[in-house]
Amino acid sequence: MIDMKKISTRVTPKQQKGFTLIEVLVSFVILTVGLLGVAGLQMTGMKSVQGSVYRFEATRLAEELTDRMRANIQGVRGGDYISTDVKTAVASITVCTSNCTPAQLAGNDFVAWYGELERVLQIADSESTAKASVSCSDAACNQDAIITVSISWRERADLEERDATNPTTIAAADQTTVKSFSLNSVF
Repeated sequence: MIDMKKISTRVTPKQQKGFTLIEVLVSFVILTVGLLGVAGLQMTGMKSVQGSVYRFEATRLAEELTDRMRANIQGVRGGDYISTDVKTAVASITVCTSNCTPAQLAGNDFVAWYGELERVLQIADSESTAKASVSCSDAACNQDAIITVSISWRERADLEERDATNPTTIAAADQTTVKSFSLNSVF
């Protein structure tokens, strides 16, 4: 039989030496991992917020163009707003300042609207990642035709990944991460 009185649960200071240092190191490692996790969550949250800002702005801009189109219904019926690439269309437009036809008003609307699109989506650099198009459900854009305003862009986080061999180009695998928004309106 074991004599319970002789078993001591006391630890002498000599046996404790260094034990508290190990506890401190383990606590420090756990704290560091936790702080890195919080920093990662913060970065993910910031990317999500920026993405939602871009989506909001794309929605606002599409609605703004449809409002401009409603104000110039003759330009809509004449097909003056229809474009598969608004950027290309804007490059060839001469801005009208007085006594404008519906077609010229549509051109003015495109110039002003696309300038705002570039400013808001921050695409005025050499990459020009945003694209915009306007299409109509029937060729003549008659009454009750459905007009679709489409905007696509790449978010800044996607643009940061570059091709290692040529830093001025975007990596090919990264080109598939295009965000888009389409607004359908009946005219």
